[in-house]
Amino acid sequence: MEVKDKNFTAGDMFEIKLSSGFGYMQYVYSDDQYGAFMRVLPGEREAPPEIESVARTKEITSVFFPLRVALRKKIVKKVGLAPLPAGISVPPMLRMRGPMLNDGKPVSWWIWSGDDDIRKVGSLTPEQKTFPILGVANDTAIKEIIEGTYQLD
Repeated sequence: MEVKDKNFTAGDMFEIKLSSGFGYMQYVYSDDQYGAFMRVLPGEREAPPEIESVARTKEITSVFFPLRVALRKKIVKKVGLAPLPAGISVPPMLRMRGPMLNDGKPVSWWIWSGDDDIRKVGSLTPEQKTFPILGVANDTAIKEIIEGTYQLD
């Protein structure tokens, strides 16, 4: 369920320290079960970038992230506010794997569009294959996604 979070505004930009440089995420909304839904943006940057330029880039993926904890532990820091790109839906359409076969392939998939709206699909359509995978990523996973060392599917 989408919740209003008085601490965050849609479009808030956050910086995370990478092995070399910094990476960026953009806050979209909060879900009472999964936490903050974030756009994970591409690129490792050495110098602080122009935030609106970073926000205009196509995200690598979008994931739920424990933003409050990461801020409290100083894992991320808020660095600005930029408009969300057009076409961002709240809640988003996400995909979840169903049971797996011995070869690691899913028997079926589920499509989640917020709250209790979950429906089973056998195989994914080309459009559904573009939906991010429903999940919560920690700071290590976020860093690996930005650095290109994390396997998303």
